[in-house]
Amino acid sequence: MYDFIDRELASFSEISYKILEIGSWAGSSAVLWASACKKRNKGIVFCMDTWQGTNNPPQDTKQAIRNDRIFNLFLHNIEASGFKDYIVLLKGSSDMMAEILKPESFDFVYIDGDHAYVQFKKDLLNYSKMVKVNGILCGDDFELDWDEVDVLCAKAHCDEDFILDPKTKISFHPGISLGIKEFFGKVSVKNGFWAMRKTKDSWITVNLD
Repeated sequence: MYDFIDRELASFSEISYKILEIGSWAGSSAVLWASACKKRNKGIVFCMDTWQGTNNPPQDTKQAIRNDRIFNLFLHNIEASGFKDYIVLLKGSSDMMAEILKPESFDFVYIDGDHAYVQFKKDLLNYSKMVKVNGILCGDDFELDWDEVDVLCAKAHCDEDFILDPKTKISFHPGISLGIKEFFGKVSVKNGFWAMRKTKDSWITVNLD
């Protein structure tokens, strides 16, 4: 992920490169994007999250979000990283922010929010519109292509976060696999990180090596 964003920043001639991260949680990926911005002395990272988890978070997550513990951890990590000046907070849901943000206003959009199919597909639809032409739409946690999995099982559990595929015996996020299948068909992917470049009329694959 770092090598990819570093190449994107290096090839961008202006300093006003805008990165939008949907789902920041404790800040690890935000720090990654911001570190690349600092290295290249260009770009800003907009971090969007409610910092309250998904609609049905597991018990350990419920405990972690009490009294804004995760949000405070995020703030601490950003402060400690030394990249605070490259990060802007957008505290709210992706649905709410989709009604506020302007189309084609970001050069790089990273989706790592709710992994359940319904919300992930909605984020794909909403935030693909926010990407500028020649910009990048990408995300994480794409372990298995739709063609690899037990389709009946995956469809039945597509709004669960993480399941074991009975066909491959690999745990994966069925909502991510189904959403990508329906929206793109095939994507560039490496170690679960997927990315596509926006053209005037469609999307094309990119080099992740």
